[in-house]
Amino acid sequence: MNRNGILTAGAGVGYLVGSRTVITTTGAGTYTVPTGCRAILVELIGGGGNGANAANSSAAQIVASSAGAGGGYCVSPLLFVTPGKTFGVGVSAGAGSSSFSVVAGQYTLIGGSGQNGAASIATGTAEAFGTVQFTSTASSGGEIIAASNGSQNAHRVSGTVAVSARGGGGPWGGSPVNIKAQGNGTPGGKYGGGGGGALSVNAAGATTGGAGGQGLIIVWEFYQA
Repeated sequence: MNRNGILTAGAGVGYLVGSRTVITTTGAGTYTVPTGCRAILVELIGGGGNGANAANSSAAQIVASSAGAGGGYCVSPLLFVTPGKTFGVGVSAGAGSSSFSVVAGQYTLIGGSGQNGAASIATGTAEAFGTVQFTSTASSGGEIIAASNGSQNAHRVSGTVAVSARGGGGPWGGSPVNIKAQGNGTPGGKYGGGGGGALSVNAAGATTGGAGGQGLIIVWEFYQA
């Protein structure tokens, strides 16, 4: 039994993986232990951060915004459970943490959120680099936790050449592609990919950063052999 009063054990001792439940519906919800299931192991991925917007540039100049970081990762210990027990869950729609409440108010698993993109490279022509973003909410509660992948920085070469910031990949990848012309940032890939930065070129108008990818929860279900 761990310090939170949850029975735990090393995987594989008298138990077989019989099924898994993949939770992709965003927002708050519940998970109910299936009939016959005696233990579970939970994986969580937080939502990726959103890319920042780019304000309208001046003529013959470029504005490049920063990208969002990837979502964090968390794996629980093996938890002994009772069939029919219900747990509260929350899957991030992007730019937020995913959660699994093991003991309400006492022990919650968190897949941390990627940080949103921050300030843009201001309109101009000189070579400049944008900021890099990392985790905003740390993963916690698991035996294995991992911070998000940081975003790439934007790079303006001149008043006519630039590359947008690439969002940080989630635990399973999902880093969006860069853009090199006027346009909105690329959305972060599933699951937990950070949204890409945007570009405004030659006073062509303001643009929008890419949305961060949603989170994910996977519950592995063990049945006694």
